[in-house]
Amino acid sequence: MNTYIEVPYKEKDDAKALGARWDGVLKKWYIPEGTELALFHRWLPSELQATQAQTQVASGEQVAAYSVATIQGIPLSQLLSNVQRVVASAFQQSVWTLVEVMQVQIKNGHVYLELSERNTLGDALATARAIIWVNNANRILPALRI
Repeated sequence: MNTYIEVPYKEKDDAKALGARWDGVLKKWYIPEGTELALFHRWLPSELQATQAQTQVASGEQVAAYSVATIQGIPLSQLLSNVQRVVASAFQQSVWTLVEVMQVQIKNGHVYLELSERNTLGDALATARAIIWVNNANRILPALRI
């Protein structure tokens, strides 16, 4: 049974990326059967988030409408999407950053990096992982002297 959700037009790509599908007959987004409903909590009507109801649609099909418990937190995909938007807004163009390369692994031409920023006492202030894809590695590694 499909679960129908209320998705604003500007968020349709986010819902689609999580697995939502468009019902052209009902003109509504839905969550296909077997998909984790918790991923779509922000589009479930608040009065129906913790309830489950069976509804009959015009085709005679039984549809489970809005079944999910109260959820704390947000899906990782939503968090990363929001981070990506904030970073893109803050940095309109490319920037260089100063890091210490803690570890380098090369596999199939791709370069996997573990990066760190440390204070004067040697304590890690920030760490990150990075990948330089093979097509870029061949071009930029000579400039980085790796």
